[in-house]
Amino acid sequence: MNAWWHLLHKEYRMTRASALLALAILLIGGLWLVYLSSRYNIGMIIVPAPFLLVFLLFYPAIYILKSLQWEWKVTPHLWLHCPQPAWMLLSSKLAVALLQMLAIMLIAAALLLLGFSISPIPEDVGGITFSSLLPLIIEVGFYAAVFTFAVSIYIGAWATLISVVNAVAGKILGRFRWLAGAAVFVVAVAGFGQLQETRLYELLTRW
Repeated sequence: MNAWWHLLHKEYRMTRASALLALAILLIGGLWLVYLSSRYNIGMIIVPAPFLLVFLLFYPAIYILKSLQWEWKVTPHLWLHCPQPAWMLLSSKLAVALLQMLAIMLIAAALLLLGFSISPIPEDVGGITFSSLLPLIIEVGFYAAVFTFAVSIYIGAWATLISVVNAVAGKILGRFRWLAGAAVFVVAVAGFGQLQETRLYELLTRW
């Protein structure tokens, strides 16, 4: 376990600067939207929220694919001579991606709450105050966050597998290695279809 923590720390240090820059941009952009929503309409901060959630669904997958592509292109020898098993290397990347995603979600949630608290309520929904909306906002946000977190782990895990299969199949299939990745993708889609039939999926999406 100590070796895994070292890998996690290494992955964090390698991506710390870019992650902090992205979080700073998110914070500045979010505060600007909060300001606009306080001057004009609460929709200025509500409309971007679904797009951010969709992006977060694929954030771990994008992070892992970019990281693996860079390492296999620049430092492939480190993978060949690394004494640690592959699952440690891959899971440490997934963990860092999830931590970064969690930070994005916390900042976005704080900005949304700030926007709701200072933005004027439209006249056609008069009588509704921020304090009366707060429990509903927290409940909806909680379910949305749990669903996003769970699905992003699923997509990230399959993206990792697709990337590894592509790399391994490259020695056998050559330029047709994408066929192996496509086969894994089909299995992933079928697996998500099975996930939609579970009680957990219904609990998170049909409440």
